[in-house]
Amino acid sequence: MSSPRFLTTRDVGKILGISRQRAYELVRKGVLPAVRIGSRWRVPASLFERLEAMACGSLDEQREGGEEKR
Repeated sequence: MSSPRFLTTRDVGKILGISRQRAYELVRKGVLPAVRIGSRWRVPASLFERLEAMACGSLDEQREGGEEKR
């Protein structure tokens, strides 16, 4: 089964460790990009994939930099 293309505010809340209501508030304020599908907000899953890749890249760079200094 493939990954979902969009996440609910409940899913976002679980991922970020915040409540569904807080995730909705972040979407409503424009902090998290989202699209409205019908009457519900959906956050692109690709946003979290990019954040994860950036975080992993930063960790890799820190590790490589730390090894070079030794």
